[in-house]
Amino acid sequence: MSLCKKSLILLLFVIFFTSCAREQIPINKKAYANEDQDIMFAFEDIHNKNYVGAKNLYLKLFNNSHRGEYLYKALQICLYLKENQEIISLVDENYNPTLKNSAKIFNINLLALISVKKYDEALSKALLFIKKDDDIRTYEIIANIYYIKGKYQEASKYFESIYLKELKPKYLISLVDVLYARLHEKQSAISYLETHLRLHGYNLDLGMKLFSFYRENNNLDGVISILKRTYNSLNGNEKQKLLQKKVGELLVSYLEIKDIKDAIKFLKVKHLDNAKLLSLYEKNLDYEKAYKLSEKIYKKTNDINMYAKLAVLEFQSAENKRSVLKSVIKKMRYILSVSNMPIYQNFLGYLLIKYNLDIKEGLALTKKALKAEPNNLAYMDSIAWGEYKLRQCKSAKILMKKVVGQVGLIDKDIKFHWDTIQKCKIKKISKKVKRTKHHKIKIAKKYHDKKQKLSTDIKKQKYIKHTKISKSKVKK
Repeated sequence: MSLCKKSLILLLFVIFFTSCAREQIPINKKAYANEDQDIMFAFEDIHNKNYVGAKNLYLKLFNNSHRGEYLYKALQICLYLKENQEIISLVDENYNPTLKNSAKIFNINLLALISVKKYDEALSKALLFIKKDDDIRTYEIIANIYYIKGKYQEASKYFESIYLKELKPKYLISLVDVLYARLHEKQSAISYLETHLRLHGYNLDLGMKLFSFYRENNNLDGVISILKRTYNSLNGNEKQKLLQKKVGELLVSYLEIKDIKDAIKFLKVKHLDNAKLLSLYEKNLDYEKAYKLSEKIYKKTNDINMYAKLAVLEFQSAENKRSVLKSVIKKMRYILSVSNMPIYQNFLGYLLIKYNLDIKEGLALTKKALKAEPNNLAYMDSIAWGEYKLRQCKSAKILMKKVVGQVGLIDKDIKFHWDTIQKCKIKKISKKVKRTKHHKIKIAKKYHDKKQKLSTDIKKQKYIKHTKISKSKVKK
């Protein structure tokens, strides 16, 4: 919705719903006998949403009394019912600058003219009117007419005039929107907001408007500064506390971009979002603090996922990784007995593969994880490393090519795996040495047969020799 439409809708709403209470009319100055009764009937019609009936009663009251307040209320109802031509006719016939609420009556007429797109007529009347009556709403209508006509420079001058008269945030927002979006005077718009907040105190609407300008201009310091001020200003009711929480989360995200240590400090000081603080500790490779915080959270929540986090951090924080393997693997096996989350399957599987504890089991676990999350590159990397260790070079290379194709070689572990797997080769066995189980059995049998035959031949030779010797002795 455009700035002009927003402003006009707000103006219509305010005009209609303000001044609905009956103004005190002294009993001794009643315009006619049934005046009070007709006023009460009009109130009742409004309460029952019979707006046409209420309008007609107010017109009757005006015609019998010529009091401006009755004409104004009838026009308010016409405005609400979008009876713009009736408004124009009524004002043309009855307007008098001496009437009570004459400025309000005049402004309703301007809004009706705008609604039927008689912009030039409305503007001409409005410019003449402000020479006699310095009414703030007439200035606002003039500014909006210029905006509708695309004359943004003139619109900005009138919005500025309104703002300087009353210093209200809503008028400043109208001004800076024209400066920033239509006249492209971005720094001027930002300066207006900064100056107002500095001189007149914090305002949520202005603060959020300034935040949007800072963000669009990639002013990180400005974004952080205004979010901090916004956060500190929200300390009232439950609605404000809920908003404060959201602003705090937004602030932490920008602090993290600038300096992760500032984000950590803010979360610690304000005692906000331990889960986010834990993730920042891990991102900052501060595993010891992350482990202590995980332990604290686990004791409080008894959450199995936090127990898994403890196992992972125990491994990551250890200087000698092998010294904690037994403890970590025991924890992970327990976790997998109550949860089948792929991330835990992959973690345990990779440990079994990396440290050559049980490569086949590790590979089975990582494949199970990948089946649950087919596009997870970390799981593919784990599987490729397991296949490499089992000398399944072809499939390992295919998987690593897919991983590197998507994330490159920035990660040192992925680069190491890629470089190593590219060198993976299956050792070739020569034909002389290569034997199947069947061949080996056949050779063994042949050798056994030769040996048996040799033994038989030896025995036979011994027998023949013995026989010859015996015969020789007999002859003698």
